[in-house]
Amino acid sequence: MKRALGMAMVGLLLLGGVSQAQIGESPSPPGLIIVNSQGQAEALFAKVREALAADWGISVERKVNLHLVSGPEMDKLFSGSPYHGAEIGLYLPGAEHNVYVMNDWGQDICSGVMAHEYTHAWQNEKCPANQELAIREGFAVWIQYKYLDKIGAGATARPLLEYEDPVYGVGIKTMLAWEDKVGAKKMVDLVQHVSKISDGPH
Repeated sequence: MKRALGMAMVGLLLLGGVSQAQIGESPSPPGLIIVNSQGQAEALFAKVREALAADWGISVERKVNLHLVSGPEMDKLFSGSPYHGAEIGLYLPGAEHNVYVMNDWGQDICSGVMAHEYTHAWQNEKCPANQELAIREGFAVWIQYKYLDKIGAGATARPLLEYEDPVYGVGIKTMLAWEDKVGAKKMVDLVQHVSKISDGPH
């Protein structure tokens, strides 16, 4: 059973959000190329989508709208969320996919956010509607990690493996354990057919 179009599943990104905002880092150190225009963001998003399609076969059928938003705008989208104030990415489903990314971050972090949120769009089309949130977020973090590692952004990728919360932390650790058992290339197929962590490879 595939995910219904109207279900309000929200995917948010913790890299640069919770992991960095909580330790008080500024969004981007001096010298980095900062993503602060819609044109920049669209060009970067095209590269991310191309890489995910080539490396993992992750692509979507429905249109994807990319929204580059300010911090205050992102905060409004997360009003009432426990992650309010510590977010830089969001996916919202619908007849068209909507990916939101916060502006004024460096290209590596921004492209990692895009990979994560675009994976949620793919999950919306390809994965079971009742899939556990830890699988959804864990796999999105796993793809984000693989993407960042491939482009040589190891310093941005490594903190993704250190989450300790019951969704992202359990999720990424589960994905790494599954990868050890089935191999990286079988992960995309596996995650399309598993609804619960307990149904995964042991």
